[in-house]
Amino acid sequence: MKVLSLMHSNKILLVAAREYKATVMTKAFIVGAIIFPIVIWSAAILIPTLVSSETPKLEGTVAIMDGTGVVADAFKKALDPETIKAQLALLGTEGAKEQAEATLQQMGIDKNSPARAVAQRQIERFSTQPIPDLKYIDLTPEEENEDQLRQDVLSGKLIAWIHIDEHALDPLVPHPVSMLTSNHMHADNSDRLASVLKQTITNERFTQQGMSLQQVVLMLIPPQIDTMKAKAEGNVESNEIADIFVPFGFMMLLWISTFTGGQYLLTSTVEEKQNKIIEVILSGTSPMQLMTGKILGQGAVSLTMLLIYAAMAVGGLQKFNYGYLIEPSKLLLVAPYFFMAFFFVACMMASVGSAVNEMREAQALMMPVMMVVMLPLLAWMPIVRGPNDPFATIASFIPPMTPFVMALRLGTNQPIPAWQIATTLLIGFAGVFVFLWMTGKIFRIGILMSGKAPNFMTLLRWVRMA
Repeated sequence: MKVLSLMHSNKILLVAAREYKATVMTKAFIVGAIIFPIVIWSAAILIPTLVSSETPKLEGTVAIMDGTGVVADAFKKALDPETIKAQLALLGTEGAKEQAEATLQQMGIDKNSPARAVAQRQIERFSTQPIPDLKYIDLTPEEENEDQLRQDVLSGKLIAWIHIDEHALDPLVPHPVSMLTSNHMHADNSDRLASVLKQTITNERFTQQGMSLQQVVLMLIPPQIDTMKAKAEGNVESNEIADIFVPFGFMMLLWISTFTGGQYLLTSTVEEKQNKIIEVILSGTSPMQLMTGKILGQGAVSLTMLLIYAAMAVGGLQKFNYGYLIEPSKLLLVAPYFFMAFFFVACMMASVGSAVNEMREAQALMMPVMMVVMLPLLAWMPIVRGPNDPFATIASFIPPMTPFVMALRLGTNQPIPAWQIATTLLIGFAGVFVFLWMTGKIFRIGILMSGKAPNFMTLLRWVRMA
């Protein structure tokens, strides 16, 4: 008996190894699972390096027609080399750093906030930009010849022509300022001119009203509210980004990895059946050994995909300072649901693949169950918003939705009762065994059948017959 059992196991492992090797050695898998992540990571590393090349120095002559009589002088002062040098010197002082830190804390921007990284990049960009060297031509309305100024910009005699309407300080006047720049000007320099011009006009609007823009901005900063969530181990900080997108990421990792392996299982089964290879394989194995080996082999493919994309996702989050959104304990909690999700999907694909003769016939058979599996994807937002609401709770007890719904629920910061986790695991894997039992019966009948493809009700009859 031990010899027969060993031979039985060896055949299953041989089929599994053949299925795994036949899948991972294909061009489609290599491109999708290996080359694609490498390309994405290479782009993430190389593109910022290539794009962060030094901006050319902003130099040349700017023609300004200022209808307000005050904006042009303030604009020139903001771009004056001495003013910029003083600002750069101030940025390097400890007092300025402490003041900036206090302001960011007052605005509710903590050290882990994405806004902190954005603010830091803006400061670095300002610090690394070359100090401009500009000359100015002040125009009167009579001297402002549009055709001539346009030709001067085209020829490079002027790098920009700015027209400021006399009502530019009135916030209700639409489009009070226009700027024409040379086609050869670097985009960063053009943005710099426009940004300084906007800031200058905004400052002057407040000055005209006897107010300071800085004081008004500080007054408009909303108070920081420390939102915490109570857990058994203590209070934890609430994070809206993590609450919404981390659960969705967990579910998509399950979805992509399981359906990738499942699709390969469906395709290989249909192709082997079309090419009569299945008959040769069955001469040396039983249908159950073949089915088990194919499922295990594609399970290894799905696990490979999961590990590759999980590593890619976690690495990407770490690189862009979002690594704190992922808790290792959550990844461990989701792990058993991956195996549950794969076996549900694999059983569906193996059943359909053994029953049809062509890929196009598989769609009609897959539709009834796929509609159930698609529900967590369509309802992910309500589930994430209320992971303990009746809808999310009930859906997590309905196979084959269980693993996908639980991935969403476990990804949130809200605690899921331990009894629900244990019960969903029990019900889910019980459902897996039922699916495997049904798949074995369908596979045994359908794998050698040809002719007209059965419908969904016929598959159920096969389960009763086998």
